[in-house]
Amino acid sequence: GLAAPGAQKSEQGVRLVLGGAAALVLIAVLTSLALRAVGSAKGLYDIFGVILFITVASLFLCLCFLPGWSRAERSRFIVIFFLFVASTIFWSSFEQDGSTLNLFAKCCVRTDLFGFSFPASWLQSVNPILVVMLSPVFAWLWTWLGAKNPSIPAKFALALGFAGMGMLLLVPTALRGGQISPLWPIATYTMFTIGELSLSPIGQNAIAQLAPARISSLMMGVWFLAGAAGRYLAGQFSSHLGFNEDSPRIMHLPYAKIFAISGLSAALSGVALMIMIRPIKRLMSDLR
Repeated sequence: GLAAPGAQKSEQGVRLVLGGAAALVLIAVLTSLALRAVGSAKGLYDIFGVILFITVASLFLCLCFLPGWSRAERSRFIVIFFLFVASTIFWSSFEQDGSTLNLFAKCCVRTDLFGFSFPASWLQSVNPILVVMLSPVFAWLWTWLGAKNPSIPAKFALALGFAGMGMLLLVPTALRGGQISPLWPIATYTMFTIGELSLSPIGQNAIAQLAPARISSLMMGVWFLAGAAGRYLAGQFSSHLGFNEDSPRIMHLPYAKIFAISGLSAALSGVALMIMIRPIKRLMSDLR
């Protein structure tokens, strides 16, 4: 006889779980084989990074050039691509908080403030604390601005500007050498947080509006790849420190160089995006 609908759903669920488990095992095996072939975790990391960027580029090329999309949808794909690139550059600076900035705090920042001593790792708590404090402020601000609320690309440009300023703020202190006040990295994390609140929730809302309804879930998944790409670039920046656990005190010059390159990349990208606001808004048609 025919199976009951409940039994069919249960069987489908079991198949889904087994399929997911098999996929995880396959990924683990392929990763192990690739690690043996490459010979180092760094080489494997680079391979995954190349695969990530090729996948994203191929996807956007397919979306823009394959038939089946209207002119308006293709225009919005172009907008998503620009926002994706901007988001990747932003996260490439922001995600250095757990690597470059954390190592900088460990060796080059005084871990006392107003007579209170604390471990360098506590500076990592500045961003989440500020997110909780400032999220209601930004929610109120965007609503209060009403018709004067900046457009989506304008908010992204603002986020890139704050990320760039946050990094560039540390360049003169890194060049000067010696132990610096913890207020400097706190100021950097504050700028990062302002940028994050101007980009992260705005980006997700933008994808929900810009993506065609039939692939909205796919495009949301693609959007989160921008964070992955940004983290990969952040790791590339940090890899140039040459950090050695046996000699954790690194000269300040490598830090200054990384802060300058990362900060200028974000700031100049923000300026470029600001210049492109009008053409991007035209591609977005009636969306803000």
